[in-house]
Amino acid sequence: MTMLPRGIRNNNPGNLRPLSNDKWRGEVAPDTGATPDSRDEMGSYSRFVSPEYGLRALIRDGRRKRGRGLDTLTKIKAAFAPAADGNDVAAYAASVARAMTMLLGRPITADGALPLDDRDFRIALAKAAVRVECGDPAPFGRGPWWYDDATYLRAAELEESP
Repeated sequence: MTMLPRGIRNNNPGNLRPLSNDKWRGEVAPDTGATPDSRDEMGSYSRFVSPEYGLRALIRDGRRKRGRGLDTLTKIKAAFAPAADGNDVAAYAASVARAMTMLLGRPITADGALPLDDRDFRIALAKAAVRVECGDPAPFGRGPWWYDDATYLRAAELEESP
């Protein structure tokens, strides 16, 4: 059986790294154990007590970036998954935009302004980003998305609470 992606195993489907001077809500000590995948970089990514807290951190990270003036998918993904780390920012942003267009039923572009104050939009952004970060969940017996709608909703509610 194929191993679940690191982000799913760590309840960190956005593959966020630990904050340099703080801790995400729900974050636990990183898993520094051996892994069969040498590219896994265990210990360099955050781990969370549940998927909801990992999704909460992903949603919060998007809002923080938006608050710093990063107002498009391209700008947010350039900060989140920089080219310096070997990422193709344009392709990443385009993939997220395509998935969000499908989820929201309206065109979303990589360079269009993001209304991150809208819960449905934040949930769609999280779903789309997780799909790009963790790949297709279908081979693991899951639906088109890694988590059900209730999990994403609980994460959004957690992110909205103080």
